[in-house]
Amino acid sequence: ECLRRVRNALADASASEGAQVRATKGDGTVVDADSLIVGDVVIVRAGERVPCDGVVVSGKAAIDESALTGEPLPVHKAKGESVSGGTVATNGFVKIKVSATRAEDAA
Repeated sequence: ECLRRVRNALADASASEGAQVRATKGDGTVVDADSLIVGDVVIVRAGERVPCDGVVVSGKAAIDESALTGEPLPVHKAKGESVSGGTVATNGFVKIKVSATRAEDAA
């Protein structure tokens, strides 16, 4: 419940600023993150925000989860591990298979 409230607050803050979240799909096309569906594969590079909840299918990255968990240090993620939408890759490169859309994340 707490995690959902934090995600909703982050989503509301982004929406109120008029921020549009973009995502790079596995084939290299850049799309609006709201158009992603479960099963899509997206690329997240260092400095980029994870657009949706998902599972790492390749690569390794340190993910800053502090906005969601309060953890001050980035968490290393590799193949098979879950990542949360709204977190930020601080280094590395991962491909993530979307497990929940942005609309589902906000619900």
